Amino acid sequence: MAHQTFYIDIDEEITSIIERLKKARAREIIVVVPKRALLIQSIINLRILKKEADEMGIQLMVVTQDKLGKILIEKAGILVQQKMDDLSGEEITLGKNSSESNENRRETKAETTEINEI
Repeated sequence: MAHQTFYIDIDEEITSIIERLKKARAREIIVVVPKRALLIQSIINLRILKKEADEMGIQLMVVTQDKLGKILIEKAGILVQQKMDDLSGEEITLGKNSSESNENRRETKAETTEINEI
C-alpha cells in the first residue's frame, strides 16, 4: 500500500487524529482537512501532529483549501497541497527529495508572506 488517505471532520480533535495515525497501515498518510477545521486553527495542534507522525515514522501530507490553515501547516513543517487533484495522475512521493523541494517552496513563500502570531 503506497499511502492512506484520512478525511477528518471539521471539529475532530487532535487526539482522535493521532489515534487514527497509530492505526494506519501505510507509512505515507494524506490528511484531507476541510476549511475552518479545528486541527488547522492552531499551530500547536499542527506541531503535535508533526511530532507524533515523525515519531511513528509516518510521512504526512495535509490537503486543504483553507488559506490561513495552509500557512500554519507549512510553518509546522508539514507538506501541504490545496487539492487532491494536485496529486492525481502522478506518483505521490513523500520521501526526502519531496520534502526538500517542498522546503524550498516554503522558504520562498515565507519570504513573501508574514503572519502575526497570536
